[in-house]
Amino acid sequence: MSTLMYVRLKTALPYTFRLRLFCASALVCFCFTSPLEAASRTGDWFGTVTIWETDIREFSTSTQNGPDHTYSGKCSDTLKARVILQYCSRSFRVEEATYSHIYRGSSNGTRRRQWCSRGPRESWACDTLTIAKKDTKEEPRISGSLSVASTRNTYTLEVSGRMPGTHNVFQENTGKKGCSEEDRSLKTVTVPFTGAMDGLSSAEIRRWERVLGAGSSSGDPDTTILKPVVSGDIWPMMTVNATGRVSGERGNVIQDTKPLPPSQGPSVPPCRPCSFNGPDENPDRKPSRPQKVAIWFLTDDPCEYVKRELEGATRIRQTYEEMLGKAGSMDGKAFNDFVNAALNSDGFAPSAPMETNQDACIQKDGLDETKEKHYGCLPEVIFDADLAHENVHKATCDELNRTRGGQGAYADYLRDRRNYAADEINAYDKKIEILENWLAKNCR
Repeated sequence: MSTLMYVRLKTALPYTFRLRLFCASALVCFCFTSPLEAASRTGDWFGTVTIWETDIREFSTSTQNGPDHTYSGKCSDTLKARVILQYCSRSFRVEEATYSHIYRGSSNGTRRRQWCSRGPRESWACDTLTIAKKDTKEEPRISGSLSVASTRNTYTLEVSGRMPGTHNVFQENTGKKGCSEEDRSLKTVTVPFTGAMDGLSSAEIRRWERVLGAGSSSGDPDTTILKPVVSGDIWPMMTVNATGRVSGERGNVIQDTKPLPPSQGPSVPPCRPCSFNGPDENPDRKPSRPQKVAIWFLTDDPCEYVKRELEGATRIRQTYEEMLGKAGSMDGKAFNDFVNAALNSDGFAPSAPMETNQDACIQKDGLDETKEKHYGCLPEVIFDADLAHENVHKATCDELNRTRGGQGAYADYLRDRRNYAADEINAYDKKIEILENWLAKNCR
């Protein structure tokens, strides 16, 4: 796992998401020569379709008491997935695809080993972790079309696709070996597991160190080594068929939100995370609020695009300010997650085209690469505004690392939610200023 930390620039649009645009050719071309030309140009439709899903399910298991056994346990599913599809020059392509589905289960108890002569009671425990991720080099396979009536009153949108990925399984069962009093630990590990646990907390990764270490052992009868299971469709993400009215004063805006049927997670009641015929016939399921939504915004007018970008930036800035008073004792990272959750609940799907390394105070990716990948045919002011936003983070990072002991000072600063909020608000203030000035100069 990388030890580098990043500040992400979040962008979202009201009831939509960050637009990204590419020219449909082998080489990405820039579709503008100046902000003024971009502002006055109309032509092909461009924009994005975003599909995202979140679901958290928790199961706490009942305890079974009797003369010979007592069991208890719990399970949880956490699903976060998103794909952003660009539409430009009458074709779709993938800008961003992420998927993480983590299933955790644990159980413990006592039981009587009735097959042994003395039938002693023993304690046992088990933990299981199943991770499905979009971590293959293969990109999702996408097909789709957009048709706009010649009267520009109605449109038809069709998108479909499949997301490839891998499944990884980790498990450990501890108990007595046979009828003896010797402890035994049975392990299951997926090899190779590089990157499978990225994003988990350090404490959770440490919990699985014994199991991961067993993956390097050969011939251990107590260790089962599995290969990653590659799936051609880990997330049945895209089947969007929609028709609607074209809006905007000049009939130049296509936008809508469509709920989709939620995906089903790997755990289905009753919760049985491990073996030994248990636990629990009747788990207590905490309320779940799965959300799976398709959102799209397309236009042929750069001014409409910049207006939406401004609306999204303003909304995100306000959310950082509003949620600070509701964050309790959260640290900076938890507060940022809290803000993202608030945006998602309102139909936003923030993305992060630029990132600043919190230690080195530099962009994660080169600016040329970022511009080509994320800003292809957009009005150049979008790139300029995002870069100015990120330069606010960089300036804070440079100053703190210079005056407070070198690398790590900025990361320490951001652990305080109040500092995190202030840094983001300042950065969005700069972006908003640039977008407002451009609109005043180039658009009516």
